[in-house]
Amino acid sequence: PELAQETDRLLALEIVATRDIQPGEEVYMDYGPEWEAAWEHHVQHWRPPPRYASDDPQEEDSSYFSVAQANENDQTPLPYLVSHELRSERDHPHIFTGCLYWPTELDHDPIFFDDNVDFDALTDDQLLENYGDDGSQYQGSYRRHANGSYWPCAVLYQEDNPTNDNVTYVVRITQHNLQPSLPWDERDLPRFLYNFPRSSIRYFVKPYESDTFLHGAFRHSIHIRDEIFPSQWKNLA
Repeated sequence: PELAQETDRLLALEIVATRDIQPGEEVYMDYGPEWEAAWEHHVQHWRPPPRYASDDPQEEDSSYFSVAQANENDQTPLPYLVSHELRSERDHPHIFTGCLYWPTELDHDPIFFDDNVDFDALTDDQLLENYGDDGSQYQGSYRRHANGSYWPCAVLYQEDNPTNDNVTYVVRITQHNLQPSLPWDERDLPRFLYNFPRSSIRYFVKPYESDTFLHGAFRHSIHIRDEIFPSQWKNLA
């Protein structure tokens, strides 16, 4: 259980050269004959399973629509993942949306401590007024982002800003599982942001949905010769 909570590297093996490596000289690693044979067999026989070639999972194809492709277009969000309404969200089989976000005192507004709310009695405008805040402050570069700064979110719809050249969106933030729980999450209340910039929306691979977890992905142990390890390590009993 303790290891499951860790997000950083735990076990590592450092490789140290026993002589100087000259400029332009290649360094090879020998994984052993069993690994090499298993890899050759995999290359000859493996076929990729059907995946989605576009952001719309209803359009199945044999090629894979990657997160890198999703993030290539920094002008508009993926059409399939925009719900176009306040009360619903769209889900993709292997991609999820992340929004640049950090908690403020607004996350502790008294409105988020009221868990006796009849949402059906509220209009969309009332919902946004009660549970929404200006998201224009959430500006930043993904290249310089800190770990955990993108929270799961849903892009609901594009706003009409006739006097603003920057395209903005209404988004709903979801609690980050590695951050302390906030009042709105504890009471299952919505956390909306309006005026949210497109540049602060990114796409990520869902846990266990990357190519590493494709059915039949190559896996084989890498053998390390016993003489590499110090004798002190091998006599722990």
